[in-house]
Amino acid sequence: EAAALLERGDRSIGALTHPWYSPGDPDPAGVKLKILREALLVLTHIEAVFVDYASLFQHPPKGTRTEAENEAFKRALGVMGDVYASAVGTTVLQIKEIPPRPQEFEGELCLFGLKDWVDEAAVRQALSGGDLSAEFESCDLAFESTYGVVRFTTHVAALRAMAANSFSELCGGVDTRYNERSYDGRAGAASRAG
Repeated sequence: EAAALLERGDRSIGALTHPWYSPGDPDPAGVKLKILREALLVLTHIEAVFVDYASLFQHPPKGTRTEAENEAFKRALGVMGDVYASAVGTTVLQIKEIPPRPQEFEGELCLFGLKDWVDEAAVRQALSGGDLSAEFESCDLAFESTYGVVRFTTHVAALRAMAANSFSELCGGVDTRYNERSYDGRAGAASRAG
């Protein structure tokens, strides 16, 4: 059905491009779903919508994709740009809004690509060189299969820990659990806009 819609060339497929607010869940509060629903009430020519999160295999909670799912995921990434770049096959739907950070994400950092030896003691040690150790609250290094979460008493403390590069020896990357960067300032959005 999707291929037939695309071949009609009447832009009846919507391709949603949007900022992910957090790893593992691009829309934890359902804000984008509400915006999309309202847009589709106006854009009545759209009969189907491609949403990356719902259309591609994701890592299951506290798990990883199977090898077959990984292969399908990689194949999809290889052609996904065509979905957004089609001049006649799709209507690109951009959601740029970044709602305020929900309270449950306050003071949380994600540590991606954790080294195998990292435990809570290593996190505490990484913070021991300054005043951030007093603002460390807890950590769940197995929060998801692809990242761990470190919690601070305040969001400002979390941002200071990230700016100080406190975890560079423990993991491959650090970011806030709720991503507040503007849509236009994100790498994927910039490549689709050009």
